[in-house]
Amino acid sequence: MKTLIIGALTALLVIASMGSADAARNKRFHDGYDNPTQLAADVQANLDTDLACHTNDLACGGQMLSPELCTAPHWSCAAPIDYLTAILANHPNASVDGHLLRDGGVRLLPAYLRTLIIRKPPPGRYWMACMIRTPKKGKPTVSGYLGLNNCLPREFKPGEMAWVDPHDLTPVLAQDCTNPVGKPERLGGCVYERYYTDESLNDLSVHVKQYGPSDAALDSECPPMILLPGETQWESLFVEDCYDPTCNFTGADGVVGNTGWRTGSHPAVTGMTLIRLPARFAEKPHQIASASDTDNWYRIFYCLKRSNGGGACAVGVQWFNFVYDKTLKAKVATVFYTRADADTFQAKTKQPFVPYWDFDILHHCPDAAHSLRVTLSPSLGM
Repeated sequence: MKTLIIGALTALLVIASMGSADAARNKRFHDGYDNPTQLAADVQANLDTDLACHTNDLACGGQMLSPELCTAPHWSCAAPIDYLTAILANHPNASVDGHLLRDGGVRLLPAYLRTLIIRKPPPGRYWMACMIRTPKKGKPTVSGYLGLNNCLPREFKPGEMAWVDPHDLTPVLAQDCTNPVGKPERLGGCVYERYYTDESLNDLSVHVKQYGPSDAALDSECPPMILLPGETQWESLFVEDCYDPTCNFTGADGVVGNTGWRTGSHPAVTGMTLIRLPARFAEKPHQIASASDTDNWYRIFYCLKRSNGGGACAVGVQWFNFVYDKTLKAKVATVFYTRADADTFQAKTKQPFVPYWDFDILHHCPDAAHSLRVTLSPSLGM
């Protein structure tokens, strides 16, 4: 089983490396612009004809620039508000003639876009925003799409220019897709978690919840992402694609001592799913005296739902589950599909606990202590 898992993970990493550079093709903000002035003109025209900008400032800028192009092959689905939100996330001090963009809001966006300078892009891979369909859970958007920051990492394409801020000369938009540009991707700052699911066994969806400090800066180290079987591009881990209120993690909340930070859900596709996380998820936490002190941990909990009503809840990966793999040159932790697989791996690695899909405890999810009890054991030398 371990050989199968390692082989699947290696293949996933190779596919991800090949596909992420092209991932923006289906998730563009808007293509077809040669310079920032053209984009600024379309944004201004959009705002001028948006009735919400004359009646309701809160909805102003929510209409797509080109709804007729929000389909293949263009997938140009962005609205002015998507540009504003993503730009401010990466350039909070962006300004025009001394006026902060965050104060002027979407009405100041055209003026700011006109100040951008066309330059050759810097080398290396950068995190970029992309457009996704509005998640089922969460506030709906006017357009039905949502700009997602730190959606994918890629290099600038050959011949593609960067539109940079005139003050600090950092990239703001990538010309090919006008996707907002974030920080450079940090190599070697990520670890991986993975799990196997099987649609033929009625596996339906996997739900995740992050526990630990709600530190937004954590995402700049290595934005949490997910790569589903058969896919070639990373997606944000914390998007609710399969929201189910029965996976509410109340048991884990009670044992950990807090309600966690953020959640996501994704289809349970047959094969190995790979999750990428900041390296501190694999670091030994500070000295912990009791369960109430576990808010200084960084952890992901999982809930697997089955279409027949079954499933497994409150499966949690812990820092000591990460094992360095020489081939992958990264630390990896596995949620095993069966207890037998977990027991075999535990006997070999001597880990005090190895996570697996425990389908026998579904109806005891409010307890959830089975996956935390060993974590608080003094035998771990904590």
